[in-house]
Amino acid sequence: MPYFIYKPQNIANIGGVFPKTNDDEFSLGLGVYKYYYLGSVVSTNLIHKIKDYFISFLTDDEAEGFKLLSVNDIPIDPSDIDSERRPLNETELANKALANKIMLKLELREKIYKDVGDIDDLIADMSKRIDLIERLVMRIFYFILNKQDVPQELLDAYLPMIANYITAVDSGQVKMRADLEDPQEVFNSLAVRYTTITNLVKTEYFDKI
Repeated sequence: MPYFIYKPQNIANIGGVFPKTNDDEFSLGLGVYKYYYLGSVVSTNLIHKIKDYFISFLTDDEAEGFKLLSVNDIPIDPSDIDSERRPLNETELANKALANKIMLKLELREKIYKDVGDIDDLIADMSKRIDLIERLVMRIFYFILNKQDVPQELLDAYLPMIANYITAVDSGQVKMRADLEDPQEVFNSLAVRYTTITNLVKTEYFDKI
């Protein structure tokens, strides 16, 4: 059964409201870490039934690691919680590290939503950035491909913005994700993801219409 993380809906003066599900389809409360919970579902196609609570799917290893996030040792006999305890083995520690990475990412997202803006704000910001780049690239390449000189008014409009951006980046006032990771690794990761998306669009949409 595929695993997933979910989160109760917090309602003022009531507390956490949990999803109501069919026990034949979902298993909830398999683990808990802070205010996140672990569940499983017989098919990913059913996850829409709890879409307001759903956070992210997990692999089997990540799910096992999620169960270990709050512990450093476990009972030697899993069926007896009072049995002698042992430290986590290498596999369990590796799974715990996988789950911890996911939880750090989820908590980071919540901090970004709180301190910067929600997902709609971030999409709007991205749209503005793409619009600026699109206008610049299209206008400049129009003249380059037509083997024409770029008009001075166009240079006057964009050169100050470009110069300010380069200065801010070089001085460290503006930092981008590429400053934290190897650009080639970022590109390779994105290429794999978008190739996967493109293949899914073909097999799950175009091939079926």
